[in-house]
Amino acid sequence: MHKPDSAEYVIIIDKAIESFLIWNAEQVNLDLALYGFPIKPKLLGEKLKTPSIQTDPNYLQLLTDLQTRQAPGFITLENILNDFLTP
Repeated sequence: MHKPDSAEYVIIIDKAIESFLIWNAEQVNLDLALYGFPIKPKLLGEKLKTPSIQTDPNYLQLLTDLQTRQAPGFITLENILNDFLTP
């Protein structure tokens, strides 16, 4: 969904973000514990809902590593975003 008169978009992921991250990490053999995150969805969800998550270097590194390893959900998300942003 595009926010009128801005460059902002709202993207709704079918699954909760914690399930999305856990599944993608499993697909590329990435251990969330190496980043200081629990693998139980409920506990991960609690950690992800803190205001400081936006600047958490471990979280940002996890996202970078998932993209670098081409986790399938990240590839799909990147393709969707490219379709929106490419004229």
